[in-house]
Amino acid sequence: MRHLSLEALLSFLDNPEGDGIIASYCSHDSKDRDVAVILGQAVLERAAALVCAGISALLSLTGAGRDAQQPAVLSLYGTGTQSSRLMALLEQRLESFTAGVLGHHCRLYHHPHSPFPGAAAAYLLNKSAASAT
Repeated sequence: MRHLSLEALLSFLDNPEGDGIIASYCSHDSKDRDVAVILGQAVLERAAALVCAGISALLSLTGAGRDAQQPAVLSLYGTGTQSSRLMALLEQRLESFTAGVLGHHCRLYHHPHSPFPGAAAAYLLNKSAASAT
């Protein structure tokens, strides 16, 4: 296997005994499947940690989201934002680390088809929050 897409990984984690590419590699031994599930989950957790680090750096550098009542609104775009599993991991990291440790609060907005609706919504929500102060 030379390339593993996010879709293939998510499909496997949703149905480890299915007919996807990863499941087919693990179909002969349940121990292989168990290890693949553990590794797949670790990959998603690492991805969420890296995205959280990037968002945390952005909020820290800009000073946005210091007030929990007026969190920064961030527009996210990409395949990963369509995964409730990955988004849940990211939101947990943002809550525990970015808000809990760093004191920067944010809301995530994502649209599956285009970055423009998300960017527009983030702009309007951030602008209205700034004008309310």
